[in-house]
Amino acid sequence: MILLAWTAWLALSTSCIVSALVWLRRTREIVAPVPILVGTIGLYVLPRAAYLLWFGRAPDSSAGLLEQDQAHLIASTLAVINIGVLAFLLAHQSPAIRTWGRSIRFTLPDPDPYRAAVTAGLVLALGVAAFALLLRQIGGWRYVVQNQSLVSDLLQGKGILLNLTRVIAIPAGLLLIDRARHRTRWWVWLFVLFAVLCYAILGRRSLIAFALAYPLLLYHWSLHSFPWKRLAVAGVIAVLTLTAYSYVRLLGIDRIGQASRVVVTHPQAAVHFLFSTGEFRIFDATTIIVRDVPEVIAPNFGTSFIRVPWWIIPRTLWETKPVTLGETLVGQYMPNIRGGHPPMIFGELYAAGGIFAVILGMFCFGWMTRLGWEWGTRHRGVGDGSMYILFCYFVYDFTRVGDPSRTLWAAVIAAVMFAGVFCLSAPSSAPSQSAQ
Repeated sequence: MILLAWTAWLALSTSCIVSALVWLRRTREIVAPVPILVGTIGLYVLPRAAYLLWFGRAPDSSAGLLEQDQAHLIASTLAVINIGVLAFLLAHQSPAIRTWGRSIRFTLPDPDPYRAAVTAGLVLALGVAAFALLLRQIGGWRYVVQNQSLVSDLLQGKGILLNLTRVIAIPAGLLLIDRARHRTRWWVWLFVLFAVLCYAILGRRSLIAFALAYPLLLYHWSLHSFPWKRLAVAGVIAVLTLTAYSYVRLLGIDRIGQASRVVVTHPQAAVHFLFSTGEFRIFDATTIIVRDVPEVIAPNFGTSFIRVPWWIIPRTLWETKPVTLGETLVGQYMPNIRGGHPPMIFGELYAAGGIFAVILGMFCFGWMTRLGWEWGTRHRGVGDGSMYILFCYFVYDFTRVGDPSRTLWAAVIAAVMFAGVFCLSAPSSAPSQSAQ
């Protein structure tokens, strides 16, 4: 059974590597849905599954199974993910979807320098005010910095203010690129550093990553393309840095020295600590869904997707609002974990209707991402480039989390914010400079 599990791991690895290489050979572009999806699997699925198999560990909440049943569960989960990836890739090559994507005429205007400066100032003031009020409500910046492990709990019920702080990253995109001189404005990077500092205080790694990646990728997409290998190396460095940052937050500054000494004397302890904690365990949430649907957990037949339009209603107004699938898993299997335990897009789809729902859902996801890619490649302006980068972030977040209530609404809110500020910054009469 262990051999079967390793075979499933190898098959999924092959699908990811081959699809990424074929895509890069055809397009030379790494900022695209296919590399993002397989890269997310390469980060969250393959290392954790290999760790469990190599050291004979059980996935979360499956320690009571026999060793051969644990290996069978890992193999089954890897097979489900691989089927989903193949369905995604097949749909992504649809000629009809490619033609449809090329016909989309939606476009955002490039910003006028004066209007962009005024809009950026107003947006930055709004974001800073929300950030200051949020810090005040959760105890001040010193308290937050000293108690990073409590930040997730402190931010509960403050989603509106937290979402408003996201606009701090927008002014960099409005002002970064000087089209007339075909270069960037160096001083705009100060806005980027300020945004990173704010999000670092809040301990929001996703926001830190977006604040850094957004201007870099906007420069890449709208002004001067970087070689894909250079972007890949930068991405690996960013992942390692943010991962290290997450463990610094988990341990605390005062225990970093002690942890370093343990790693030096027992190197294997670092491997166990890295893959036994944190978000690398979201693969295990998928194994729970594959194990218990439909025998223990009843299929939801897609209700988590159907109720998305009503999910924006605050819980204070809708006290019985259903919880997400990740929160259900925590409450039922791992009550000691803070927050949710998202089962990725594959687990969310499997909970909707088994392997058939995974195939159908990943087909639809493949079609949707191909539409986004075709539109993005034909719209290279600053405003359109910003929307495309936001779309790529959604692809990553939806693959990693899978929760439609969170990812879809976050994408919609962010898209409305970006569209609003770029429309306010548009020239009063000049046509859009976006490439058609």
